Amino acid sequence: MGVILGVAVLLDAFLVRLVLLPVMLRLSGRAAWATPAWLCRVLPKITFSHG
Repeated sequence: MGVILGVAVLLDAFLVRLVLLPVMLRLSGRAAWATPAWLCRVLPKITFSHG
């Protein structure tokens, strides 16, 4: 049971987070970072000033 769980965690960490997620973000382009209009109205406006 412990070995199977360890393999599952390694597969999740490697395959999903290091391979599939970056590929999906690259393929979806700017749509991956789009925010719906209704959510923009609900979320607070946060700005960072570097100066």
